[in-house]
This record gives sequence, structure tokens and C-alpha cells, in this order.
Amino acid sequence: MNNKSNTIIVFSGAPGSGKTTIAKRLASDFCISYLDYDTLVQPFLIGIENEFGLGKSRLDFYKKWRQESYGTLIAVIKENIILGCPLIVSAPFTSEMRDPYFFSSLRSAGTPKCTVISFHMAPDDETHLQMLMKRASYRDQEILADWQKYLTEHEPAEPIWDADMKYEIVFSNEEQAYASVLSAVTEYRKTGGILWH
Repeated sequence: MNNKSNTIIVFSGAPGSGKTTIAKRLASDFCISYLDYDTLVQPFLIGIENEFGLGKSRLDFYKKWRQESYGTLIAVIKENIILGCPLIVSAPFTSEMRDPYFFSSLRSAGTPKCTVISFHMAPDDETHLQMLMKRASYRDQEILADWQKYLTEHEPAEPIWDADMKYEIVFSNEEQAYASVLSAVTEYRKTGGILWH
């Protein structure tokens, strides 16, 4: 095992804010393992939905099963930290990013040193709407049905969690977003940051 610090890169943000697109692109360019929240938990949520129904709404359904869904994701992140394996992760992390000790809680005694880089995706409202419409996911139907209500009720918030480096990526197109992320990662590598073993 490498005794230098490995790196976990985390992409957070609202549904359809470009987390998955930019994270996958970065993972491909640097050949780093990638973990997506939806890919990990969606098959189970679909099974539960098919068996028991949604209840009042899809958003309420996701809230009901949030603890179990994020528990699964966080367990896998923690295993990679313990193993000293670099990883790129994308998920909304709406609650976790408000915890100033979130990443400290994932590190246990004897855990290899791990640098956490956080990218919070923040497209302007029009770009965000276009991205949601483009991905055309059934999960976004309630958001798109009343976009103005969604904007009013979901105030954007920058993460306060204890990532070693935090970046808010404000953008109006995908290329601009990726250029900002790539610039930060390139600068990190210049300082000796490890993205792979």
C-alpha cells in the first residue's frame, strides 16, 4: 500500500446539476474508480417502489428511504478510505454537506491519510432547467412540473463539511464546468497530490 495520501473526489449538488456528467468525465480522463449514488441504490429503490408503491410522491418516497440509501453509499466510501483507494463519488449529499465533521466521522484510527476534494455543482437556474429537461429522467417529473416552486423551496447551499479542499463550480455550460474542475485537479496534482497508486 502506498504510504502517501490518496484522494477522494466528491461531487455534490441538486438533481440534474451535472454531478454525474462531470464526475464520469473526470474518472475516465484519470482512470480512477467511480461511484454514483443513483447507480448504487436505484435498483433497490425501484424494487421497493414496485412492491409497495411510492406513497404520496416520489420526493417523499426518496426521503423515506434516504437513511438506508445513503448508508449504503457511505459504507462503500468508508471502505475505500480504509483501503487507501482513490475514488470519485457523485451524489446530492444534501444533508451530509451540512455536517462540519462528515469526513472526520468516516476516518477511523489507523486509516491511511486521505485527502478529500469537494466540488459542489451550481449551474445557473436556466442551465439547470435545461440540464434536467435534457436528461429526461422520470425521477425529475415532480421538479419539472413546477420548476418555480422547486427553486423557491430548495435554496442552494454551499457545503460546510470538512473536505480538505472545497470548490463551488458556478457555470452556464458543461465545458465551463469541466474546465473549472480540471483546473483545480491539475493544480492539486502539481502540489504532489495523489490521484492513483
